[in-house]
Amino acid sequence: MFTSGLQNLYNHELAKPWTDIDLKLKDEDLWSCRAEGDLAYVRGQVPQKPGFLFAAADPGGSQTHWLVGMIDAEENLWVVDWGTVLTIDNLLTERHKWSYARAGALDRKMTPRTALVDSGDFTSEVYKMCQRSGGFWWPSKGSEATSGEWGQGKLDAYKGLMLYTYVDKVAKDELYDLRIQRRRGRRVFFPADATADLIDGMRGQERIDKGMRARWKKVREDHYGDCLKLLQVISWIFSNGRVPGAPQPKAE
Repeated sequence: MFTSGLQNLYNHELAKPWTDIDLKLKDEDLWSCRAEGDLAYVRGQVPQKPGFLFAAADPGGSQTHWLVGMIDAEENLWVVDWGTVLTIDNLLTERHKWSYARAGALDRKMTPRTALVDSGDFTSEVYKMCQRSGGFWWPSKGSEATSGEWGQGKLDAYKGLMLYTYVDKVAKDELYDLRIQRRRGRRVFFPADATADLIDGMRGQERIDKGMRARWKKVREDHYGDCLKLLQVISWIFSNGRVPGAPQPKAE
């Protein structure tokens, strides 16, 4: 195996592991997602593009982050609003506040159709909240697989509830590499007045190694990034051109 001088320094002299960074998301990649010109809109307004609103949430230790966004006919993601609540159950009442006017038509209000919430942590709390939401909130969970997109399975212990699963690496490859950094095909748009807290919640994304060994570094405070990732999963689910992957193992 060929190694660089810097790699030898890390491995032998500093006794630290060396990792090859294949992709590193920069701050300018995120800030450049702000919509400009004829596409410009501000936070709390729905862009003047045909589409539907959806929502996503990511529970954390001290608070739960949420994000509302529009998915248009080309599967572009338009972030409309974001924020936090103290508890997972607060999502049940918070979602009734999500009513947004379309830019240029302030008398027309839109609300999210449905939503995904991450259930990797606080699993039983998330499942119970989703059950009480009347079909608005649905649990989701990423997998460590390297191929495929999404699947769904019944939660036998929670009557009427489906768990939506997705391949985390594939979702991040599309979101951070293709949509945000390279801007290939489907895009991500932020309001023209997007604030630093939104950007902070997506920073630090790095893809390590290449090919079959490629993986994304875990980032502790990327809650808005995880919400945006779930919005993208919703676009997969509702897309006419995509089909669910192979059946997933029976959920807990």
